[in-house]
Amino acid sequence: MALPGHVAADTRELLREQVVSAQRRSHQFYVGLTVLLMATVVTGFWPTYFGTFLIGGVARPLVMHAHGAIFTGWMLLLFLQVGLAASGNVRLHRRVGTFGIWYGAAVWIMGVIATFAAPVIHVQRGEWPLDQAAGFLILPIGDMILFGGFFGRRREVPEQAGCAQAADCRRDGLAGVRRGGAHESLAAGFFPDLDGANGGARRV
Repeated sequence: MALPGHVAADTRELLREQVVSAQRRSHQFYVGLTVLLMATVVTGFWPTYFGTFLIGGVARPLVMHAHGAIFTGWMLLLFLQVGLAASGNVRLHRRVGTFGIWYGAAVWIMGVIATFAAPVIHVQRGEWPLDQAAGFLILPIGDMILFGGFFGRRREVPEQAGCAQAADCRRDGLAGVRRGGAHESLAAGFFPDLDGANGGARRV
């Protein structure tokens, strides 16, 4: 039995309002979470890198500055992609996502380089013994294996390629921190339903 015309129209309008409201809450959540992730990264690395960098006090090899710049850019790309998706600019979001795939490859390559460069630098400076350098490698190598695995999996699904959401399932947008005088690792997840981007950073 068909519903009267005015009842069907009211039902459709109610459903539309519910969908729009749910989308708005979802967008607000992801934008807020992205801001929180960026604040976590900046706060975590401010004493040892960002803060001292602004006053010229960061004495690090060039490879580590390149690592920091690329991984910071990855976080900014995450913020841009989430913002574009939340504002409904899907076409530009997808275009930026194509660039993000190549940028994600650069993130992975730089992460692998920094993973092995960091302990070598510390050992050469006499700051770490060999066993500490070897222990340092466990988590960053695992990070890069998982990052590369999820990065490749996303590239196999064109409609979800977006911005190469490499680590979305693994951390669900949370940052992991390991501190021990030798290592701090922060990595942000991606958001599949927003087709966004992710980032992370590592201090040596």
